Amino acid sequence: MRIAVSVNDQVISDHFGLCENYMVLDVEDGKIVGEELHKNPGHAPGVTPPSFVAGLHVAAALGGTVAQGAVDVMKNAGVDVVLGVSGDPRQAALDYASGKLKHDPEFIKSCGGC
Repeated sequence: MRIAVSVNDQVISDHFGLCENYMVLDVEDGKIVGEELHKNPGHAPGVTPPSFVAGLHVAAALGGTVAQGAVDVMKNAGVDVVLGVSGDPRQAALDYASGKLKHDPEFIKSCGGC
């Protein structure tokens, strides 16, 4: 399972679209078997963080907060979005893969243009 996590340094970012990078973790049988780091392309014409992440062919996206429009873009691409996640991105990916993390709609925030 491929899981994208919004990160600043090695910690989950407070805001999904404003992170420095997206860490993509491949999880199999309860272990991380692959890891990639992709620079956030920012909010530019033709590409946005949600569409960029959807293009990484991940099953899930984990982060702190994000706007409803961003959630919709990823969900429409078949990406499960889980918000309200903090701390270690690797542990969060493992927790998601084992069913311990669930989406919390409280963390959908209003932010212009997202």
